[in-house]
Amino acid sequence: SKHQSKHQHQPPQLLLMRYVLKGEGMWATCDFSEEKKRQCQQMYDKFIPLMMTMTNQSQSSSQQQQQQPHLFTSSTDFVLSLHDKPKSELICARHGAAGSGMLTDHGKKLHGWNDQDYLVMHNHGRGAMLYDFRNFMITTLFGNNYVSTMQSASTTNEHSQSNNNNNNQPRRRTIIFSIGSSKTGTRSLHFRQQVERIKNTFPDELHVIVQRMSELSLEAQVHMTAQSSFYVSICGGGAVTATFLPKGAAAIIYYDETGG
Repeated sequence: SKHQSKHQHQPPQLLLMRYVLKGEGMWATCDFSEEKKRQCQQMYDKFIPLMMTMTNQSQSSSQQQQQQPHLFTSSTDFVLSLHDKPKSELICARHGAAGSGMLTDHGKKLHGWNDQDYLVMHNHGRGAMLYDFRNFMITTLFGNNYVSTMQSASTTNEHSQSNNNNNNQPRRRTIIFSIGSSKTGTRSLHFRQQVERIKNTFPDELHVIVQRMSELSLEAQVHMTAQSSFYVSICGGGAVTATFLPKGAAAIIYYDETGG
């Protein structure tokens, strides 16, 4: 029938499941401690919309989540229980992906202040895949017609101006200083010296934005970054926003040489 034919051509819906391992939680996962579990739930609520295919491109991901909460319930714990003894430990799926669910991009390593952190490449060869995922998330937020490119300063302030260049303004590249991006004291920098030096050295070439990203909505963070040329931050989870930089842009990440 026409109904069956239409249903057969629909793409499979993505279902996110978090499998809870038995025993002590793994390093850098949501199960590492009760505090990590609480923090993870906040991240689920904020970022899982980026993982889902929006059914209405005119709405933001937050609006989609409010109107269709059933699409996001898969962030809850999943425990596989079988009545009979399983014949195999394998679980088969036509479309699926599995991983350890690390909270960090460095896996079991630390953040990069130790020489041994560079003995193993955690994301070697994944650049193209990560960039495709970045593009998928931007499309989920803003739709297929959104253009992410290094714009002049006059186009970085409002989302409604994202694709309209103001020819009366000088073309200046935008540099973002992401301040206070971590609750860890040694990683909560404000880059005052660097900001002053940049402003004095490149007054006509660079438009400087000093921003505490946690004060912005998810959409505003992504849009601001997707139209910028440089992103300066301290290592840690707060640096993940640099994922949304356009091609040709640069992320400058600071490290505490003594760790932390």
